[in-house]
Amino acid sequence: MNNKKTAPLSKKITFRINESEYKKFQILFKNAKLNKKKYTTSDFIRNIIFENNPKFEVIKTKTIIRDKPCKDESLKIYHLNKIGNNINQIAYALNIRKQDIHILKKLDNISELLKIMI
Repeated sequence: MNNKKTAPLSKKITFRINESEYKKFQILFKNAKLNKKKYTTSDFIRNIIFENNPKFEVIKTKTIIRDKPCKDESLKIYHLNKIGNNINQIAYALNIRKQDIHILKKLDNISELLKIMI
């Protein structure tokens, strides 16, 4: 490779290969390394890609679009979290007051509404 004031190597690329491909790679790398003392795997791959000018075939790839929650769903989740927080506060108050029947009825109503909502 051309070592004249090259930019620092800051980007990392990783990929996976199967066992038979790995064995072939080891043989190729071992043969390439015979003539050079400090020859790393990265040097070897960069050399193959950028200096040997292999002919690459352009392959069309599929773009996977993942569903993101819409604003309405995010808002529902936000309000459900708030409701859960309120229920925890009510449960805490119940534990202190030794079960107020009025509050228990309200909690049952809230529980039924949440079941309908979900």
